[in-house]
Amino acid sequence: MKFFAIVFYLSLLFGCVQNNSPISQEVNNLNNKANNHFKNKEYSSAISSFDKLLKIDMANKKEYLYHRGICKSYIGDYGGAKKDLLNALDTVSVNSKYIYQVLAENTIKQFNDTSQALR
Repeated sequence: MKFFAIVFYLSLLFGCVQNNSPISQEVNNLNNKANNHFKNKEYSSAISSFDKLLKIDMANKKEYLYHRGICKSYIGDYGGAKKDLLNALDTVSVNSKYIYQVLAENTIKQFNDTSQALR
């Protein structure tokens, strides 16, 4: 998952909004908050920031879904992660093989969690 953290950071840094309108400043501030929460392993807070971004910046919806999906993976919300990541598959700036890899890892983790619960 460290690889995905690197992809996550880079896409946040080079991603979203480039102009200086008040909305873009708010978007940039929320992106920075989400990035800091992610760096500090505060995944639930990062998810909350992405939820807000999804409401105010629909132009980058797929990017935010991807990032939120990665965060959900880290907190064990595999169903939510799967939903977000599948919706982000057509994102141009995210290589789909990474999404499939995260989905595969989540499926294995979810299966292992279920296997442990049955013992």
